Amino acid sequence: DPAAAYRGIIGSMSEQVEKANKAATGEEESRYAQYTLADMRTNVAAGAATYDSFAGWVKSNAQGATVDAAIRAGFDRIDAAYAALPGDALPPVPSDWSSVSPSAADQATPFGMLYMLLLHEADPTQSGSLVSAMEQSAELLGIPGLP
Repeated sequence: DPAAAYRGIIGSMSEQVEKANKAATGEEESRYAQYTLADMRTNVAAGAATYDSFAGWVKSNAQGATVDAAIRAGFDRIDAAYAALPGDALPPVPSDWSSVSPSAADQATPFGMLYMLLLHEADPTQSGSLVSAMEQSAELLGIPGLP
């Protein structure tokens, strides 16, 4: 089902923030194996590869080339952030981390910068975010929104 596959890509971007949140609160099981970042990298790569199957369809629309470029730029921003971090584990979470209201100092840490980027990219209301562009493309493709 193409619509479900496309919605799955969009949903997987929200899961990136969820994984970071779970790691910050100690709920993420992969924190023991120190493999959460590797898992997140793989999920984004799979999302980008799946999107590639839809790219021609997206670009066949009048605004498609612009939307496609915005989607690819979003994947590139996340890839660059992941590539800047060594190893397979997420960076250490600041001891006083709050996902509700992280301090400026906490946002400036490697974990904080990654978290804030993922939060932005997964927000459909943020102009220029990956999910915002993907929602635009879903509209162009006639893929219904989530109920």
